Amino acid sequence: MKMHDFSQKCVGMGIFFTVCIFMVSMGNMPVSAKSESLPGGMKNLAAGHDARIDSVRIIGVEGIPRADLDRIILSKSGGILNDGLIEHDRDALDEYLHEQGWWNAAVASSVDSSKAGALLTYRVEAGARVMFGRIILETPEPVMTILKELLPDFNGKPFTRPILDKLSQSLLSELAVNGFPDAVIEPKLDAHSDTVNVFLYIRPGAKAHVDSIAINGLTVTKDVTVRRELSGFSGREISPDLIAEVRSVIGRLKFLRLKEDPAIEYTPSGKGLLVVTVEEGGQGTFDGVLGYQPSSGGSGSGELVGKVDLGFTNLFGSGRSTRVLWENLGNKSSDLELHYEEPWALGFPVSLNGAFTQEDRQAQDYSRTLFTVGAGHTMGRLQASAGFRYEKVSSDSTRSYGATGIEAGIVWNTVNDPVNPRSGVRYSSNWSMVVKNYRFGGGERTNLTRAEFVFENYIPTVIHQSIAIILRYHDVTAGNGSLDPADRWWLGGASSLRGYREKIFPVVRAVISSVEYRFLTGETSRVFVFVDTGYLQDKVSSEGTLVTRSITRTGYGFGLRLQSKTGLLGFDYGLGQGDSPGEGKLHVRLSTEF
Repeated sequence: MKMHDFSQKCVGMGIFFTVCIFMVSMGNMPVSAKSESLPGGMKNLAAGHDARIDSVRIIGVEGIPRADLDRIILSKSGGILNDGLIEHDRDALDEYLHEQGWWNAAVASSVDSSKAGALLTYRVEAGARVMFGRIILETPEPVMTILKELLPDFNGKPFTRPILDKLSQSLLSELAVNGFPDAVIEPKLDAHSDTVNVFLYIRPGAKAHVDSIAINGLTVTKDVTVRRELSGFSGREISPDLIAEVRSVIGRLKFLRLKEDPAIEYTPSGKGLLVVTVEEGGQGTFDGVLGYQPSSGGSGSGELVGKVDLGFTNLFGSGRSTRVLWENLGNKSSDLELHYEEPWALGFPVSLNGAFTQEDRQAQDYSRTLFTVGAGHTMGRLQASAGFRYEKVSSDSTRSYGATGIEAGIVWNTVNDPVNPRSGVRYSSNWSMVVKNYRFGGGERTNLTRAEFVFENYIPTVIHQSIAIILRYHDVTAGNGSLDPADRWWLGGASSLRGYREKIFPVVRAVISSVEYRFLTGETSRVFVFVDTGYLQDKVSSEGTLVTRSITRTGYGFGLRLQSKTGLLGFDYGLGQGDSPGEGKLHVRLSTEF
């Protein structure tokens, strides 16, 4: 190779390397901060991929909390400016606005990086917001009946997807309570201009039944004691009526109370689980009353009356109960009662009961001994009983008798609380018929029929106030028309016609109405005023014949029930027709559990 040629090649290579070094050095120099806009308002970020965001603006979305928008975008102040993040944010904002009812919204983005940090702006063109129109259910009739009253009136209100989702969830919850745990709701939207009608297509699925029962909260009471009361609910279709019946059943067990409302839970396979959470009260009860009543006719000193009622409601955790009642009625009269009840006799849902009563009425010149045995059965809110009774009346030699017969009773109870009811109805009736046989030939054999009906209605008025209306009817009829003092109803006093002495009115027929206005001051406490009115009939002998005498009496007064650490304290003060304040009848009572 010639020297001249070699020199030319060296020069050429020098020029080549010089150009390469220049180009490399140009690649390391900073570029201008300005760049051309890309479609959609974005800038070209390829040359500045490591640029940082100084701040983020979202404009055109007045009325939406900025915190809600910040949660859905990924581009943040101090973060890297990135095409992918910005594209995500535009889509997220667009979807959010559509869910909030801005169906025509459009989102554009732009970047101003003329300063040290980039300013990222999202500009929203919201357009008109869509409003709710009609909400229409498409579902079988039984489900339609359950849900149609739950549909709110959204007509004319701004449409949002969360509101629609919340409505669907509430309907699904209601369907689950009604025994449709597998229900499915498919909403379809029908838009007309700026209004959207919502069609809710509901497939309820199969009706669920109670597969098993869970009882929580028992300590003293045996599990079987409560489980046998609830056994009738196994296999039942799940419904709100079932829950109400469970409340009623637990309410009848005086030694238990519901700690929370019965609940229905479902297994993943859709089986229903009835969950009952209770708390145990005392296993015994005490009710003591001490009263004062002025002397009859206003002369002489008054006398003390009262009662002691001692009960054991859950012997050995078995649900067996016993009760002892002694009552001093004044005027040399007293009562003694003993009761025993065996629930679920021989494993059947029938209770057996027995009672002994001794009545001593020295002022009326008789005493009565009463034995009863019977059986009872409960069906939901209805209780029915029937049995046999034997009476022995000791009086003067001509009026003493023995009587044997039958008795029956029913109770229907929808009262919301047994201690301090605010609403509900309670109806009870008792009927008995016996055959009287005079022991010493004082009279002919005859039938004697007694009937008693009590209707209680508790009506809520304003908050924490209610009216109690109680109607009582008593009747006794003898086959031959002749009645002894022991045959009559003896009324008056704290348990029938308040404001009057205990058991002062002998009657063959009576209607008594009681009206109380109650101020409910606590779960078991109240203050009340009352008016009792009685229409009373008796048959008296006049010139050898029986004539009917009718009188009307009214009593009125006030009272209170106050919950304390020792129990429920009670105070009642009543005045009879024409009484002065000094002739009022006073009763103080204490009811407690132990």
